[in-house]
Amino acid sequence: MSRADRWVVAAAWGGVVVAAALTVAALTLGMRTTALLGTGYDDLYLADIWAGLLFPAAGAWLLSPYRVRRERGRRVGLLLTATGLLALGGFCGHLATLLVVTGGHEGVAAWVATWAWVPYLFLTTLLPQLWPTGRVTHRLLTPVTAAVLAAVAVGAAVTPGPLEGFPRITNPLGGSSWADDVTGLLIGAVVMLLAPLSVVATWLRLRREPAGSDARRRQGPLVVACAVAVPALLVQDSLAYPLSDIWTALALTGVAVAVVAPTALADRRAAAGRERARLALLLWAERERIHRDLHDELGPELAGMALQVAAEADRVPDAEARRSLDALAGRMRLSVGEVRRIVERVRPAALGDGGLPAALERRAAQLSAGPTRVELVHSGVDALPPHLEETLYRVVSEAMTNAVRHARAARCTVSVTRGGGEVIAEIADDGRGVSGDRTGTGIPGMRDRVAGAGGALAIGPGPSGGTVVSVRIPLEECA
Repeated sequence: MSRADRWVVAAAWGGVVVAAALTVAALTLGMRTTALLGTGYDDLYLADIWAGLLFPAAGAWLLSPYRVRRERGRRVGLLLTATGLLALGGFCGHLATLLVVTGGHEGVAAWVATWAWVPYLFLTTLLPQLWPTGRVTHRLLTPVTAAVLAAVAVGAAVTPGPLEGFPRITNPLGGSSWADDVTGLLIGAVVMLLAPLSVVATWLRLRREPAGSDARRRQGPLVVACAVAVPALLVQDSLAYPLSDIWTALALTGVAVAVVAPTALADRRAAAGRERARLALLLWAERERIHRDLHDELGPELAGMALQVAAEADRVPDAEARRSLDALAGRMRLSVGEVRRIVERVRPAALGDGGLPAALERRAAQLSAGPTRVELVHSGVDALPPHLEETLYRVVSEAMTNAVRHARAARCTVSVTRGGGEVIAEIADDGRGVSGDRTGTGIPGMRDRVAGAGGALAIGPGPSGGTVVSVRIPLEECA
């Protein structure tokens, strides 16, 4: 973890502490104002305060050292951390209200309260679009959403007021009343259009992911949580206090849980994968020792003994003894063949000549001799750890064989690439399809091999039919 990453994480957790302090101060100021006015405690906006505490903590947790190193999802963590502005907005709103009630001037506090609530809109728009990788996958929707949210923030900053959440204060930097109308229209567009559209677009993208993939495990719960939260937030104003705040807080808590829980489960799977990879490496080292002993010592020794016995049989005058020695030499030669077969099972001989790329090219050429055309593309996989080479060779070979022999495909495309700290293999065919839980085609063995290397295997239908087998193995799991 770099020094810059450590500073980011420290700043994120520092923001959580500040948000907590601001929340306590906001509640104190709100109750003080309520006491002075003699009204009920019906304008403390507890749901906003809860969101201003919950999501910054979730963002700081996502930015922990391990996740910053493993994932490319820093943007999501920073996005959630930015919701700490809700706590600042609540504090400034209550402070400005108290100043107005006590005859003071609300000043800067009132201005901050006018726009600091905008991160509230991130949670059902940008969050589902960027989760979990932080990459912009909606090339039109995400920029439009970001632009509209920025316009809402600017419009809110110049809205004259009085503020909807704090009706006793006005914006000291407020402009014309048309700014209030335009900002209201933009907020309506976010709540009524962009939020539902974000959920639908994310769901459509999720449907294209292979079954059992990490994206489905982590995005699915958030899509469901946002699908519940969006209508819940739309009807909150129709509920009486405090039910409106409780309703909103529960909906937002569901969104936070949908982010944190799958990530925690992914962390546990990753830890288990690292342990499996460590054990697999130890097992591979022991198998390599056995391979050397059989290949370099026992095999040649048996072959030499068989030659000696055969030579002695030629010199023995007794016919019966000669036949016995010839039979013994024959059995010894059979044993040499068995040793060679064991050596091949321990480590494929194909990997000994040119490594993984050459071995896969030869296997693809062999399978292309029939009616199926196998096309192989590989990049950056010529210097992988030996045990990872063996895993990929066996899994990719099995997947290609399934496409040729079982799926009866006319075409099979194979891609094995290295990038982003992982090795990705994808085998797609246009055949009749193979169920992910089908037995008898080596699929259980493929899953075990990939899991043993700390990776994940997903099998599902292709976009135009057939089957797609996807293998992802983090390189750090195999180091």
